[in-house]
Amino acid sequence: MLGGSSSSSFIPLAIGIVILLFGKKLLGMFDGLGETLGIKDDEADRKVNKIIQNISVASPWSPAFYKSAPAGTNIKTTAFIDSVAKLVWTSFTTFGQNFSLGNDDEAQCIGAFKMLKSKAQVSFLCERFYHLYRQDLLPYLQGGTWPQDRLSNDELTIITDYVASLPKY
Repeated sequence: MLGGSSSSSFIPLAIGIVILLFGKKLLGMFDGLGETLGIKDDEADRKVNKIIQNISVASPWSPAFYKSAPAGTNIKTTAFIDSVAKLVWTSFTTFGQNFSLGNDDEAQCIGAFKMLKSKAQVSFLCERFYHLYRQDLLPYLQGGTWPQDRLSNDELTIITDYVASLPKY
């Protein structure tokens, strides 16, 4: 009788020890699942969120950045920058734009940014994009949940890395 009660109390104790030893590892197996499902930020989300949170006058993602450019800086014409803004805008098809689903053209969006040759031009694009579409450019690119998902993290990283590599002016 003494041996029976001892072995029955051993099982919960053994289960508790296993949970303590391996619980963190078991729970860690599901970390990537939340990121894959889009319910938990991954590294790329955190990177873009940090850029968005740190937008200041010194950031090329700020519409004010280009205004500090030295005289004679090639900012491009308003018509040119508006055409780049339109390329970005029409890269994504949603209810509010082209009323078509599933036809996003991420390569067109990335290509539009590659037409810009300085951070000042990106800043001017941010200003004109807001003027034309009443949306802040970087959060717009990041999007949200379907059907507003727009760029993947990898695609957005291509753009943010490209912009970071550009000369200021």
